[in-house]
Amino acid sequence: MNDQVSGRERKTGEVMVLQKQHILFAFSAENMRAIKPYIKKRAAVRSLNLPPLTTDEVGIHVNNEILIEVCQKRLMVELITRAGHVLHGYLQYFDPYALYMQIGKEVVVVYWHGLLKFQKGVK
Repeated sequence: MNDQVSGRERKTGEVMVLQKQHILFAFSAENMRAIKPYIKKRAAVRSLNLPPLTTDEVGIHVNNEILIEVCQKRLMVELITRAGHVLHGYLQYFDPYALYMQIGKEVVVVYWHGLLKFQKGVK
């Protein structure tokens, strides 16, 4: 499997190549305007300059029972990425690699390797 992805930067048209572990969350570019108001930045976390986790490192662990409860009861969750992004929304689905979250009316994929904190039941 390839460890890199590439694409064009929307504003400049420049071709970018990223290591997959540097992608913390993803959504369709067309949905950026709808999702942006729901994503905040926490300066204190951002200033720590935490790198994404490698495959050898252990990140946060959330019990499957908690994830199932959050999905079934549609509890609001707050996710904080290792880069300081704060996302609020509803968990729809999860797998060993990512959380699929409804933010506003759109779906965002949040990768486990980029998570610093998971909190359920926030308002």
